[in-house]
Amino acid sequence: MSPPPSTSTVATSTQLQAFVNYAREHKAVTIYDAVYSWFIKTSVMQTTKKAMIKCSTVSPFAEVWECSLTQNKSLHTTVEFEGGQVITNFRHKEVLDRPNYLTVQIGDCQHIMLDPEYLQYINHSCNPNVFFDTENRILIALRKIEIGEELTFFYPSTEWSMNRGFNCICQNENCLGYIQGAADVPLNILTKYKLSQLISAKLGMLTDIN
Repeated sequence: MSPPPSTSTVATSTQLQAFVNYAREHKAVTIYDAVYSWFIKTSVMQTTKKAMIKCSTVSPFAEVWECSLTQNKSLHTTVEFEGGQVITNFRHKEVLDRPNYLTVQIGDCQHIMLDPEYLQYINHSCNPNVFFDTENRILIALRKIEIGEELTFFYPSTEWSMNRGFNCICQNENCLGYIQGAADVPLNILTKYKLSQLISAKLGMLTDIN
């Protein structure tokens, strides 16, 4: 149920009616109860939102947002990007033979720790706006990205087998729900996404076998 609209110092007849309806819907004893409940709820939410986000500039085009409650981090743009635009180059800081939650896969047994390090804060989305081109070592915008927008990529686009799956919270209408490596994602879903050459080659091998 949506709370009533915000109020000014002097409430209009429309606002008062909205509060009355809100009170009835929530079975409040008085209109004061409804207004007070709504005020506390929205005030706490607004205060919490401001307090929970800490921003750190990490490059000329991005900053890391950190939630003080969960310590989760995400990468957000400070400039606009057009679809197809190269956002940045990347290298490897270290190459591992097994994946972890911070690595990007570049070969059958090659999983890199990203450099620059802040790129590791690009989280998953089932509706991604960036792609890791692992062949050319560039990060590409898949569509127009607005200032302040979180950078996200589709994990199975580079990961054949992940060290652990997780429940996606992207809330996109086409959200897959539980996220695993490309090996565990149906082919008809994978073909909707831009995939790394490694993943495409592995899918081609499976298609040839079948």
